[in-house]
Amino acid sequence: MISNVDSPFRPPPDARPVLGAGEIHHVLDWAERTSFMRIRYLGAARAACHHGGMIGRLHHVILDCPDPAALAGFYSELLGQPITYTSDDFVVVAASDTSSGLAFQLAPGHQPPTWPDPAVPQQVHLDIMVEDVAAAGPRVLALGAAKLDGDDVYADPAGHPFCLIRRPGWAVPIGSGPIGSGPIGLGPSGSGPSGPGGAQS
Repeated sequence: MISNVDSPFRPPPDARPVLGAGEIHHVLDWAERTSFMRIRYLGAARAACHHGGMIGRLHHVILDCPDPAALAGFYSELLGQPITYTSDDFVVVAASDTSSGLAFQLAPGHQPPTWPDPAVPQQVHLDIMVEDVAAAGPRVLALGAAKLDGDDVYADPAGHPFCLIRRPGWAVPIGSGPIGSGPIGLGPSGSGPSGPGGAQS
């Protein structure tokens, strides 16, 4: 193992990941010349230059609901992900117990959104990317979703709106199995995304 003392890729003494305004361009110049450390220091410098450094990382998106366990079961089936945490009033669905995901919090007296009627605002909605929008619709209805007005717009069992959108070209394919197995996104390419926001993500 090459130590920091011996490494030919060691940054100059005035270059460090915590950057002041006067140091950013020195680090960029050095990092451009050093392929081994290029990604690490360019990332740190550019983050400081454009964003002032990262403050935090997205954790769970939390939905109020009258029955956290039931709603978590719906999204577990919809997304093909396990329930990773359960308590009486809080349940999490995520890829693993060390990753962020969707959380469902007990809200006594919860009033579901009435979108598109503005009487009770939707407050939040989710875009769920799928391979085949038309094929995914009947499957989410079978899970307990309800169809809302608008193209490919549904409500989960607690009334929160969500949209089915065709997987964007930049995203990794959702699956290769036949429709009817695995998460809702499995199947051949489809078309026709839209929803409360009116735009494909």
